[in-house]
Amino acid sequence: MLHSGLAQDKAVKTALEKGLEMRVEQRQVSWIRNDYTAHTILIHSEAKELEKEFEKFMKSRYKMKFSNARGWREVPGVVMPDIIAETVIFAFSTEKESDGARLRVIVDLGGASLNAREHPQASSNLEQVLREFARSVYASAYSDLIDEEKKQLKSEEKALGALTKARKKHEKEQAQAEKAIKKLEKELEKQRKVSADAKKAIEEGAKELSAKEAAVKERNERVGRLRKQADKVRR
Repeated sequence: MLHSGLAQDKAVKTALEKGLEMRVEQRQVSWIRNDYTAHTILIHSEAKELEKEFEKFMKSRYKMKFSNARGWREVPGVVMPDIIAETVIFAFSTEKESDGARLRVIVDLGGASLNAREHPQASSNLEQVLREFARSVYASAYSDLIDEEKKQLKSEEKALGALTKARKKHEKEQAQAEKAIKKLEKELEKQRKVSADAKKAIEEGAKELSAKEAAVKERNERVGRLRKQADKVRR
């Protein structure tokens, strides 16, 4: 019924989440310079929106045609057979409160207003109608709230999907990097062995080179001595 942002209101959201109390109270009100007993119910909604929706509800249920009457909406003569058999004057108004709006309903029986003490059954019937209206308001509000939550859920699921996809991509990249690291570590170990072998070969070669250089020097000296001896013989 209420599809104009009711569920967007923070107070309404809080009320819906905590649970709803649809308690009808009877209060004394003043209307057109007279005191009446009004059946009232607090509903978590804006007063103007609530007035509009309750008027629609009663028009649909009892074919009422409302007019303004000193700040109230009135039907001068109407029959509501599921409430009371008599033709009555029906009037209602809404009053803003801290956590919503209070719907106030007067049923004027012609000199007396409908009340629980004098008209217990009719009063109970009216309370039932008011609770039915409140349930329709909150059913619509729940529907709005669920639609809003579904939109949020869809957005969050989309974000989750993107994050999951990114995570899988990063996990794949990490696995590939670890594989490459292992390959490089294996190659590095191989090159270290090659380097160690080369170093060993260099050290061994240096020893051989030094020995060979000493042998060559010694050989040269020997050749020199032999040449000198040969020269002496020739003389």
